[in-house]
Amino acid sequence: MFTLEERTFRDQELDDVTNPSDPTQVATFLAKSFDLDPATGQPTAKRTLLGQAQLDDLKRDLLQAQQNGITWKIINVPEPIENLGIAAAADRYEGYAAERTEILKFIHDNDIKNVVFVSADIHGTLVNNLTYQVGPGQPEIATSAFEVTTGPVAFDAPFGPTVVGLASQLGLLSPTQKAVYDALPTAGKDQFVKQLVNAQLQPLGYDPLGLDDNLPQANGLINAKLLQGDYLSTHTYGWTKFDIDPQTQKLTVTTYGIPYYTEAELQANPNAIASRTPSIVSQFEVTPT
Repeated sequence: MFTLEERTFRDQELDDVTNPSDPTQVATFLAKSFDLDPATGQPTAKRTLLGQAQLDDLKRDLLQAQQNGITWKIINVPEPIENLGIAAAADRYEGYAAERTEILKFIHDNDIKNVVFVSADIHGTLVNNLTYQVGPGQPEIATSAFEVTTGPVAFDAPFGPTVVGLASQLGLLSPTQKAVYDALPTAGKDQFVKQLVNAQLQPLGYDPLGLDDNLPQANGLINAKLLQGDYLSTHTYGWTKFDIDPQTQKLTVTTYGIPYYTEAELQANPNAIASRTPSIVSQFEVTPT
């Protein structure tokens, strides 16, 4: 298990894209995230989340773990490394795309197997395999690594309603679509958010959410089986548990949750909130390579 620190040594983050529908803004952000000058397309000074010393340590230790025959390499990172689109991307690895590519390319080139990134910060559970590009607009290269973002124990509000609210503000959702979302049950809301995120990933050529709906080049690289729910849970409060079978080394990832609540609901009836019983909202297993 590797736990990384991404605040002390990071370079200044980029300005976020204010209009994801503006191709000029998007192209400028992508170029800068790959440390390119948007005007010339030439490399500029390297930007980093980890700092060179920590990045070198991670590479060395991952390689050593693989050589030592350790099955699972679990990397804890504060911010997601999976592709989630342009919106609010500056604080994630998508805002430091050159270093993101450097990490994933190292894992891929050195055939380091069974790498799992575990992250938080976005207040929802989203699972996806990890692909990378060598530059903006270049083909996606698939790895056998994947990421699990863990949802909040408590927060107002989780990923789902936050993203839907942001999409409405940015004009990506019409009032009618927002009304449809509001009327859906929790499982339906999750599917709505999944489609909303995938709609941002598809134009960029990124892999859609989940371990069962991949780009062709990623098919079959991760031997995963969904047991309950889906590969995301974005409207609950809870926690995620990671179990590794000592005999088979199979990894089971189980997310427990309760329906999210607002501060006003908690203040109005704290006993009703406290009596909610967590249930499994997402569970899948991965057989190691």
